[in-house]
Amino acid sequence: MLSFRLISLVAFTGLIFNAHAAVIGAAGGGDNNTQQSTIQAAPLVKANPSMPGIPTKTELPQLKDPQLAAAINNLPADQKAQLAQAAREYVQEQDTPPAAVPIVEQPKLPTVKNKRDAAFEALLNQALPMSPDQIKEMRRLFDIVEEAKFTTPKAPPTPISSSTRVNLEPGSIPPLIRLSAGFVTSVNFIDTTGAPWPVASYGIGDPQAFNVQWDQQSNTLFVQSLRIYSHGNMAIKLKDLDTPIMISMVSGQKEVDFRVDLQVAGRGPQATAPILPVSMTTPAQVNPMLINFLDGIPPQGSIKLEAGRYGEAWVYQNKMYFRSKLKLLSPAWTATVSSPDGTHVYEMMKTPLILATENGVTVNIVLKGL
Repeated sequence: MLSFRLISLVAFTGLIFNAHAAVIGAAGGGDNNTQQSTIQAAPLVKANPSMPGIPTKTELPQLKDPQLAAAINNLPADQKAQLAQAAREYVQEQDTPPAAVPIVEQPKLPTVKNKRDAAFEALLNQALPMSPDQIKEMRRLFDIVEEAKFTTPKAPPTPISSSTRVNLEPGSIPPLIRLSAGFVTSVNFIDTTGAPWPVASYGIGDPQAFNVQWDQQSNTLFVQSLRIYSHGNMAIKLKDLDTPIMISMVSGQKEVDFRVDLQVAGRGPQATAPILPVSMTTPAQVNPMLINFLDGIPPQGSIKLEAGRYGEAWVYQNKMYFRSKLKLLSPAWTATVSSPDGTHVYEMMKTPLILATENGVTVNIVLKGL
């Protein structure tokens, strides 16, 4: 459409130029036939009053140049027809609205950051490559992995603290210590008076399965299992005791011994001599049987009675022996011996009822089992 408009305007301009040239040639005395051959003619069209200089379909516009207007009016009929045709085509193009041109939205260009902002953002990405949500998710997964790593297939063992008497007689069963991997067990050796019995040396049956620590002077050994499931034994030599103490060890049980007090029959090197009553002037007057009861080692053939929380009682050779920290009031005792920790042993006739004092209060002790 645009190219056609340009062609029409060029043609219209050329006709006007030829007409003007004809006028100039007529003024100069040229031949009329020659002039008419160079000027294109067109029928008259009416001028458009709203658009001066633009011809309509009826006549040509009133030109200000009288010579150009005269030249157009004197054109031959065929040239005037060409001029009118060009004018009509031009008017049609002016009346036709231009086609709507689609608006193409241009993409937004990214904002150009300065060098400081770009460097700061690059530093943040390098120092903190993860977002807060990603960090929380990573820590949550790490916690799950750690929990699964240290979770045992079985429930954790139950901790136990116990006291066991060691029997050194031939044919006796050695004490058993239950261990567990990751747990340490303290083994303490004491004598019948409760005094510590120092360790002289020890030996382990399987050093690859058990670990033992000792400070070279105390009565305590720290034993630990190095495997989840293992078993073995250990020999302990106590100071001034000729017979070694043998103990068995096993790991992987439902219960684990956190502390084991092994009481050895006899008086150790750190035991204090018993306190004798004033009436007994020499050790020969002390009944050795009282010392055995004081150490908690009743003789074979004795019958144990039930005395509740107040102490222990036995019947041996038709006499009764009462071991307690209480002071006896009744019946009258025939012999007594005491230890440094305040424990007393009384020898008396058999009776089902004992009166004693506890912190200044008289208590009745009923013995059962006679």
